[in-house]
Amino acid sequence: MPIGTFPALLTLAIVVTLVSGAWLLINARSVAALFRDKAKSGRNEMLAGPGKRAQPHGRVWLFLVLFNLGWLTCIALWYTVASGVGNDVVKSHDPSVQRPY
Repeated sequence: MPIGTFPALLTLAIVVTLVSGAWLLINARSVAALFRDKAKSGRNEMLAGPGKRAQPHGRVWLFLVLFNLGWLTCIALWYTVASGVGNDVVKSHDPSVQRPY
């Protein structure tokens, strides 16, 4: 595996997490509507005021899954590198590096 693989994967996971997290914050009304208890509707529940139209539930679930996959991937990559397993997988192909073998 090339030496830049772990940093590239970590960067991709961070970007996915940040973009999906920002989308979830911007569309917080849709996230709240996804988890709203339909059985309690109408009983002393606060109603949402006028605002942007809600996003489809499928899109909200997609961004929730992407957000969670992104941060879990970051933790898995960090653990792989910190435990030393990443050192065994990465092979440098730089001809200028002197090797003892």
